[in-house]
Amino acid sequence: MSASFRNSIEKITREQIENSAGLFIITSKDYSPASLIQAGRLYQSLVYTCFEQGIGIHPVTQLIQESPWKEEISQKLKTDYPVQFILRTGKLKRDVPDFEIDAVTSASIRMKPEQFIAD
Repeated sequence: MSASFRNSIEKITREQIENSAGLFIITSKDYSPASLIQAGRLYQSLVYTCFEQGIGIHPVTQLIQESPWKEEISQKLKTDYPVQFILRTGKLKRDVPDFEIDAVTSASIRMKPEQFIAD
């Protein structure tokens, strides 16, 4: 990844995090398939629970996929466990989620099938 692209990602991510209401961090016990699946299950459960409560959630995991962040993130967050998800969060503008509207936003628990079909 070029330095300018890395700087651009870092700037955008920093702005997104600074403007979010909070963060969720999901770790795993280790990198075993069972631990990774468990972390994914926890993520899915969290997304569903947040959605029901009118809370938007959006991954910002680019940080843990690129150097130097992927080597430093656990230490910076002061955890001995591998970080699997970094999620920014905030209250949705509506008290009750609207499945029709939210199906096309980051608040959605899944995309509609027609969104995968290209004309």
